Amino acid sequence: MNRFFGWGFAAAILCGTCVFTSCDDKEKELSQDEQLTQKILGKWIPVENNGIEVVTDQKTVTTFKLTGSGLKAFTSVSTFVMPTIPSGQQTQDDEEYKPDEWKYNQPADVKVEDGKVILSRAINDTINYISKIYILENYGSTMELYISTLMEINGQQTLSAMGHTEVWSKMEVDYSNDILSLWEGRITSDESKFDDGEPHRWRYNEDGTYDYYSLDGDSNWYKVNSVFNTYFVDGNLLCTRWKNVGENEVENREWWEIESIDADSMKWTAKRREYQMVQGLGGTPIMVPREYIATFSMARIPEKK
Repeated sequence: MNRFFGWGFAAAILCGTCVFTSCDDKEKELSQDEQLTQKILGKWIPVENNGIEVVTDQKTVTTFKLTGSGLKAFTSVSTFVMPTIPSGQQTQDDEEYKPDEWKYNQPADVKVEDGKVILSRAINDTINYISKIYILENYGSTMELYISTLMEINGQQTLSAMGHTEVWSKMEVDYSNDILSLWEGRITSDESKFDDGEPHRWRYNEDGTYDYYSLDGDSNWYKVNSVFNTYFVDGNLLCTRWKNVGENEVENREWWEIESIDADSMKWTAKRREYQMVQGLGGTPIMVPREYIATFSMARIPEKK
């Protein structure tokens, strides 16, 4: 899956200060590209890719903002493929081009021209990724897009990915601050990739780290020793990664969609898609997708100050 101000502010000022000119008249004066800019502002998450529902593990968040330096896109993405080269034997190039990403609010320059949105993200001084987005339909809360992506090296196009369609949904919530607390919870569905069914605690910190706690044999909470525990929340998408000491220090990742957070509780949900090997016709092994919904519930734990 490809991962992937002035106009609105000025319109608001005009509508608020001009008595004899309607806001609708001013909106009609905006060019097609200016109107398109207004429509894409905000936070978006993909829900379909080429007509197939996007599972939680493959979701990203893109936020379009008008800034002092122009229109920008900020993308949060976590993709993960287990490394095939042992740690310590990887070169700098291996690290740079491996397909794993962990980006929170990664910026990209944006231009809107001739009815399309062009995102340009520099990887380094020589490599640049460019995504061209054509808005096929815009219903306000959802957009249907056609996206083509290419890579440039030293200004020369070297690679172009096959175009595809996506449907994006606009998010009106952002739980990045609401999650900052100590929580206790457990899985509430029949299946989950990592959970052991026991209660655990998580403290989400402002610096993008979290502390993870388990119960010992005497029902006392202890902090689990780890190499690292990091996370980010963008909109309602929660992405986590960790390495526990004593488990060959293998990195794990998990993705959730935050269903709700209130004063006392937090609920997560995730649609998972896993592949299992089965025997096809003639005994030929084939990979078959299996989908399930995971849910999680937590209670906020008051802490002494």
